Amino acid sequence: MVLHHDVPKMAPAVVGPCVQRLLARHGLWLSDIRWVSCHPGGRAVLDNLRDSLGFTEEQLRYSRQVLRNYGNMSSGTIGAVAHVLADERAQVRPGDWVLMVTMGAGFASNAALLRFPT
Repeated sequence: MVLHHDVPKMAPAVVGPCVQRLLARHGLWLSDIRWVSCHPGGRAVLDNLRDSLGFTEEQLRYSRQVLRNYGNMSSGTIGAVAHVLADERAQVRPGDWVLMVTMGAGFASNAALLRFPT
């Protein structure tokens, strides 16, 4: 599958409102989120989400690692990132928030929050 060249540019406009609504509903800020588990579709999408939405490289660390090691696995990518996070317990602290973000058919976006047990 090859993504249209406009996908990286369009991603922040679709993902941003979804993430903002979710965080607001839970009284959280992006700075409260330690990790972002993202189905990016590619490196350029992650770069644009970082630059437009304010994700940090540290938050995207494991999303980038999975993309680099396994490529775009479609929506299953977020599960692979979550698995890596669970295996990297030395980096994940109790109480850390994880923002899970997907993009899919019709250029829709969904997001969920996870919190590692305290």
